[in-house]
Amino acid sequence: MTDTSFEHPKAGSEASPPGLRSFAASMLAGVLRALAVRRDRRLLHALPDSLLKDIGINRGNIDYVATRDECGGFGSRGDSLYSSCRPRSE
Repeated sequence: MTDTSFEHPKAGSEASPPGLRSFAASMLAGVLRALAVRRDRRLLHALPDSLLKDIGINRGNIDYVATRDECGGFGSRGDSLYSSCRPRSE
């Protein structure tokens, strides 16, 4: 007789390959980034022109500002447009 029992992976065990977890984390980071950019655009478009001028931007470059990180480069950034730019500790 053959043993047909199936053991479920225990919590904390390697239930999925590392590549899949990395892919999923990267996809989640992309979605969160897109949501943050969308929120920043909406918030900036809601400001009056006088406040936009105070922070050094105009309506024409809101999309550009919203897609940049607060340190000046493109890519992953903090949670929102208003988070502080801190150097990475190594």
